[in-house]
Amino acid sequence: MLQKFIKYFAISCALSASVMAEEAKAAQASPETNKDKEASAPKAAEATTSEAVESERVIVTGQIIPEGGHLITGSSKRIDNEDLQKHSYSDINRILYQVPGVNLREEDGYGLFPNISMRGVNSHRSAKITLMEDGITAAPAPYSAPDAYYAPNAGRMDSIEVIKGAGSVQYGPHTTGGVVNYVSTPVPTDGETFYWKQLFGSDNDVKTHMYWGDVYDLEAGKLSLLFEGYYRENDGFQDIQHSDRNTGINHQIEPMLKLRFEPKTSQYQYLELKVAYTDMEGNLSYNGLKREDFNSNPNDRYWGTQWDHMDTEAVRTYLKHYIELNNDISLTNTLYYNRFKRNWHKIKGDPGTDVLRGTAPGTIRLKNNNRDYYQVGLQSEVDWNFDTAGIEHDLKIGTRLHTDKYDDYSWSEYIDTDGNYGVTGKTTNPKGSDGNKDYHTDSVAFFLYDSMKLTDKLTLTPGVRFEHIRYDYNNDTVGKEDDGKSDVDIWAPSLGFAYDFNEEYQLFGGVHKGFSVVGPPDAVVGAKYESSINYELGLRYNQIDRKYGAEAVVFFSELEDIYDPDSQASGATESRTIGDGETYGLELSAYADAGRINNWGFSNPWTFAFTWTESEVTDVNDNLSDTGSFYDGVKDGSDTPYIPEFQYNIGTGLHFSRWGTDVNLTFVDEMYVSAENNTKTDAHVVVDWSAYYSIDKNARVLFNVYNVFDEEYEAAHHPTDIRGGSPRLFYAGFEYKF
Repeated sequence: MLQKFIKYFAISCALSASVMAEEAKAAQASPETNKDKEASAPKAAEATTSEAVESERVIVTGQIIPEGGHLITGSSKRIDNEDLQKHSYSDINRILYQVPGVNLREEDGYGLFPNISMRGVNSHRSAKITLMEDGITAAPAPYSAPDAYYAPNAGRMDSIEVIKGAGSVQYGPHTTGGVVNYVSTPVPTDGETFYWKQLFGSDNDVKTHMYWGDVYDLEAGKLSLLFEGYYRENDGFQDIQHSDRNTGINHQIEPMLKLRFEPKTSQYQYLELKVAYTDMEGNLSYNGLKREDFNSNPNDRYWGTQWDHMDTEAVRTYLKHYIELNNDISLTNTLYYNRFKRNWHKIKGDPGTDVLRGTAPGTIRLKNNNRDYYQVGLQSEVDWNFDTAGIEHDLKIGTRLHTDKYDDYSWSEYIDTDGNYGVTGKTTNPKGSDGNKDYHTDSVAFFLYDSMKLTDKLTLTPGVRFEHIRYDYNNDTVGKEDDGKSDVDIWAPSLGFAYDFNEEYQLFGGVHKGFSVVGPPDAVVGAKYESSINYELGLRYNQIDRKYGAEAVVFFSELEDIYDPDSQASGATESRTIGDGETYGLELSAYADAGRINNWGFSNPWTFAFTWTESEVTDVNDNLSDTGSFYDGVKDGSDTPYIPEFQYNIGTGLHFSRWGTDVNLTFVDEMYVSAENNTKTDAHVVVDWSAYYSIDKNARVLFNVYNVFDEEYEAAHHPTDIRGGSPRLFYAGFEYKF
């Protein structure tokens, strides 16, 4: 399959091969360099220069949101590098709380396994959103197993992007919730760069992030390279009863290499290669605590969880070719390959609370959820700027050939306990006895998205996405032999608009169809993909020199065929379609720099993000049986689990010439933990504080405190029992860059 994609990649690149050859000859015959040409080119042709491409063709840096931080005709948000560095966050939950309309279910306290929702859809394992890194699907197998146990590490990112509106039609295969794109560190463009952040924190936490890059002017063109490394380890903030085993991250190792070559041709083009790797091990558990134990100490873990352990490896690669065919047309081809392997050795089932505590004899079943995922694909995009009948068009046409696969080869171990914190025996089943199956999905996707400037004030963005998906399922588990194939076609249209009253005020909105595909075992028995019709209307204000601004958005979504997958993380023992639902709400955001507004001589930024959400199941399917899922007990009018009604974030800071400090406050309202709507988590407020002191222009000392007031709160009641958020954590270190 990989050879086929390479062949397609070569055919696509051939569209520009003859142009490249002729330009190379012209460049050798002329002493004029690209830089000289940029200086002498007319203003209308600036888009062909390297500098203009960096600012206008944002695919160069892996971003999907244009410069300015939002889409022209929809709801979107970029959290840039400066904002990420304020608190040195590596927890994606803490980052995304700053974006209105995003709902989160915390799980492990470090953000390793995020459960991200947007505008009231089910947050389970981020399966209803399209998760990407550098514009490429990042879930291990987004079609075959979207609710997997991997998300990019936010601690090594340059920025985070979120799309909730009609612009998400360009992406797939999960857009009932929206899109999150992690943007990794870009290659340098101007010269040598070096960065080193070193933090030491509570529970022996060590975080190291380093990269070095440089640019070389060669006879044939410009070569840019970047070497990056990220490392983390800690003991964990939880304590296992009657055990000295730690509960943290044993190691998290993430090297990355990026190479970009820009040949000396009259039209800008480049080849970029990325190769990245992750090796992460941790003594992480699915199990929380019963109510009485949580109230006694929310940071405890049961004695029986001491054998829980996760071991993961991931490889992320792409080869990208970009060329400006002329002043109006660019072509990008990206060949990618990602692989993710993991074995989460953890408790399966409920052996009894006293057995878990180690105070009663019994047997603990430990399942090796040993799985291997991969995805390979080729995505191509043409960006064409043209005029017709006085209407300016920015037309994007994209295709993607994609295949992904998920192999499950699982087995169980059984540990006999004596009721006095001792082990009396252990047995291990044959490998593959609890799971010997594979899911395979092929897809062909196409999208068209046109930004049409009808007048100086009005822009329309019609779009459409089409996906043809072919599923193949094979289960060779003893006693569960089964297989099947199926196909599905999905059409997803969209229409957005923006009306600029003047340079400061903009009215925007749109409607689009969202969808979220099901896995192969459910597709082959006729399960329908989840879909939605999503509406939004917003008003955006940005003061001309960006000293302050605000945005208000109302949204409404109609959900059809809500899909509840088989997953131990939600408690479900089988997949099912719940029924229909709806969600609506209000998003408010604002920013201001009081220091700049009042000319105080220092910066005093303020940010605000507020979300009000109503999300419920409106039409439940008949004859739903209990599966252990948090949708058990659902009825017409049930609130969607883990969607708070209110949520807000407030950030502020003081920044002087050599030192500064920032505070970030997040409020999360109470929320139901199941569709039965009889148990809620408590509302809670978490405050984070950070400060820095600059030694010189290159180096500064850093201080961070997360959860300053040591708020004890219930983050969730899943995967199993009550799980608390992370306690107060201290960090200190330094940052050096040039």
